[in-house]
Amino acid sequence: MTLDQAINLMPRYIKGELPKEEMLQLSRMLVASPELMEEMRLALMLCDLMEESLAVPPAFPAAIYQQNPRPTLVPQALKDSYKTVKSATTITQSALKMLLKFM
Repeated sequence: MTLDQAINLMPRYIKGELPKEEMLQLSRMLVASPELMEEMRLALMLCDLMEESLAVPPAFPAAIYQQNPRPTLVPQALKDSYKTVKSATTITQSALKMLLKFM
């Protein structure tokens, strides 16, 4: 394996994607070559910087978080009126039950 081949295999070596034979051969070359070891340090540093930059996801636009409510067929005023009528019905039922108990 040449020095250029070893440098080209470094990213796969760092990720652990090389076959065992190539991992062993590249490890031996790293021990024997200070120049290759310096390239490995640089590759590891770049890998760490890349991981750090990917660790923080980009912010989403506010429009994604602040979605407008979906339009409905029934207007809000009618919904509120219905709640009032329903509440009045419940109160009237309770009043009638109490009146019937006293009779």
